[in-house]
Amino acid sequence: MELAQFAPRKFHEGELFVQKKRSVLQEADDVNEMVQPILSPMSAVLFRSARFVAVATIDSDKNVWAHAAYGEPGFFRAHSESQVFLNPTHNRDVLMESNLKVGAPYATLLVDLETRKRFRVNGEVSEIVPSANGPAMLLGVKEAYPNCPKYIQKRVVRQFDPQSSKMLPGDISVSKHLNPEQVAFIKRADTFFIATYHETAGADVSHRGGKQGFVRVISDREIMWADYRGNNLFMSLGNLIVNRNCGLLFIDFEVPKSTRAGLLTGIHRRAQRCS
Repeated sequence: MELAQFAPRKFHEGELFVQKKRSVLQEADDVNEMVQPILSPMSAVLFRSARFVAVATIDSDKNVWAHAAYGEPGFFRAHSESQVFLNPTHNRDVLMESNLKVGAPYATLLVDLETRKRFRVNGEVSEIVPSANGPAMLLGVKEAYPNCPKYIQKRVVRQFDPQSSKMLPGDISVSKHLNPEQVAFIKRADTFFIATYHETAGADVSHRGGKQGFVRVISDREIMWADYRGNNLFMSLGNLIVNRNCGLLFIDFEVPKSTRAGLLTGIHRRAQRCS
């Protein structure tokens, strides 16, 4: 695939630190050519069938949150080569809506779990557009690039009837501790999403996957997972080196519920630990 010629994205200090530690500076430079400030025709085609997208937002206290957005094909689509349209039709996430103000940083990760294709778009909110389903957003594109299908667990996302089934809001609880049901849920997980943030580079949201049990619950306030090698850009780990705040999202794809946590991270050589 021939890429348009743009100035390469600059790595920030956290990304460079991890790349140097892993001795992959050249490999990161090679992959970095895939990161573009516009949407490719390939991404526009992929977006047309999207029913699920993970979203990262930052609240007014600089807390980082990961969200799930659902809808019929078209709810997340290319508006132009420099803007993405987002209007969830099957769920309302008030926290996400309140965080996505004009000028606010965001990140999105489209994952087609049936084909294991994924595509990331990061940037800032351009415009809020009223709609029958609540606020719709036009999201300005700063970085757009595909990801490899490593560690994605293939599955079918159940279709929701918008007349009879709403994912959110539902029974929402807030706590500083994981309850026994959440602990069991996380232990069974083979997939989660992590949102991170760098003050100048912006927000990012990424997928983590493995066999059930790859996420360990150390206590009701601490979890740990192995961070497997990916594309060598180390956007998530790089952000966490500089800013330890992150948001995790665990989704039950069979039953309409999720567990979301805002965390501070501690990074160890062979595993990533959060509390």
